[in-house]
Amino acid sequence: MRALPTHLLASLILLASGCSGDSADEASDSGFTSKLSQRHSPIIVDHKFGAIPHGQSVEADLLIPMPEDLGPMIPLGFQRNCSCARHQFVIVAEDGRERIANERPEPRFAVREGEKLYLRLSLHTAELEAQDLEPSIVRGEVILQEEAQLARRVWVTVKFEYAVESPVLVKPSAHLDLGEIARSASYRQMFELRGRAGKTTFGQPRCLEPDPMHPDEWRISSDLKATIEHHEDHSILYVSFQPSPERPEGPMRMSIDIETDLPDDYLFRLPVSGNVISDIQLSPPGKFFFGTIDFTKPAKQFMVITDHRPNRQTEFVEHGIVDASGRDISEHFKLRIEGVPDRSNSQQLSLEYDGKLELARSRFSGTVYLARRDQPGEAIPVEILGFHKAR
Repeated sequence: MRALPTHLLASLILLASGCSGDSADEASDSGFTSKLSQRHSPIIVDHKFGAIPHGQSVEADLLIPMPEDLGPMIPLGFQRNCSCARHQFVIVAEDGRERIANERPEPRFAVREGEKLYLRLSLHTAELEAQDLEPSIVRGEVILQEEAQLARRVWVTVKFEYAVESPVLVKPSAHLDLGEIARSASYRQMFELRGRAGKTTFGQPRCLEPDPMHPDEWRISSDLKATIEHHEDHSILYVSFQPSPERPEGPMRMSIDIETDLPDDYLFRLPVSGNVISDIQLSPPGKFFFGTIDFTKPAKQFMVITDHRPNRQTEFVEHGIVDASGRDISEHFKLRIEGVPDRSNSQQLSLEYDGKLELARSRFSGTVYLARRDQPGEAIPVEILGFHKAR
């Protein structure tokens, strides 16, 4: 096992989001505001990082101006919409000594006379997908709070621009999105990898996923597999995924890591994401829920059942309807099963209640059992739930 790299975690969570600019208002020319309810930014702090090779990090110290009409200010935070940015507030004394402000409203983090406040801003492109990013402008705001008892605040707009250039060109995309994948289904995809500057050597792929027992560690995935085939000027990556019986349903994230002979030991990383679903899916999920109704009157509920097993045209049939004690209540509940247009693997279920069931208490529960016509011995339970409202 190996520790989870910080940039891998961020890249898999944010995937294709990259960094994007906020639609921040233009800066005001009216000077610093001393009203907490307003968000005027008198000065725009601007910086251009230029084009950054993917996988590299850059850093810059941005001088944050202090308002002249207020007392010492404490930096409280930096709000921005950028997945690969990290920041620190650095207070520099006249003799050059530095201290880090931890963004808490404490007097020891106030910027005193003769001191300067810098926003130490770093961008980590390894947290983004391995693809080119056109020049992007990102807007953010530094929040300053006065040390005085009134605690007035000032928001200073920060704008920075950068682009990303990937040393590896990937087709069809730099991220594999499996979408919703049924437990019994499998997925295959082919990728073309090509070095931007010419012939590039790609190593053997490693398929990784978070270790459920140790969230900060990653392990080799047994469900995700990848092989690579080398050609004269490019390589072909073959990827397959098959959920194991042990894999829980729900969202997942993985990664395919490939070492290269590019400068700085560049590691190509292909994020993989998806959502494992059951072969049998109910919509709306869970149960026939009648809500709170008068059980002396007829009622009806609908549901769609879908069989996601590949290459199946499934027909479901009723296998039985019972209450919580197992008593047959099919005389009071009638199940109608109909096809869904243009969806051969789905059927609509209509459960009709006749309003004649005698209830011993206000809550009612039961079960509809379905079966596939091609597998009549395998019952699929669907819960019935309702609450009686007296007239």
